Amino acid sequence: MKIEKKYEPYFEVQEAGKRFTLADEKTKLYLQANGNAIWKVKVDKGIIADVTAGINKCDFIIYDEIKEETHLIELKGAIIDKALIQLEETLKNLEEEQELVFLIKGQKIVNAFIVSPGRQEIPRGINTKSRFLAQRLSKHSKIKAENLFDFIKYVKVVMKSNAKGDDGNHILCSPSVPIIF
Repeated sequence: MKIEKKYEPYFEVQEAGKRFTLADEKTKLYLQANGNAIWKVKVDKGIIADVTAGINKCDFIIYDEIKEETHLIELKGAIIDKALIQLEETLKNLEEEQELVFLIKGQKIVNAFIVSPGRQEIPRGINTKSRFLAQRLSKHSKIKAENLFDFIKYVKVVMKSNAKGDDGNHILCSPSVPIIF
């Protein structure tokens, strides 16, 4: 993989077996690289830097070059519905940026994670925005899911739990039980 020089500061390799954290002002997500090294890519104020034009984008991408997987990650503190728009527009921006399209083009899996703190309600219903995002994610994934909405994962982060919950597209994680990529 060749990363253009202007994007190099926003790509950080995470070694296999290493735990790491993605964070913003309100939310933290605990992750672990499993099996091989993966890339943590800063999107907001990173590879998609334009904040003045009101461009919506997700916070991070986890890119696994070996497994051919791209995981778009949006950390939310409050309004989860806005995350769907941010993820959708991130895909659009990546499609249009020749130097970054490799992050989504030809991947086995391209999916999205909407992450919120434990106190936040995670929606269980299906709406037009989530359907549209799921279709776009599916379009970029070589591996197709039985359920289109399996491309969107809702993650609730709790601070004190040794249990990892996962019922398909609703995941529970904590500092002691990270999501493993």
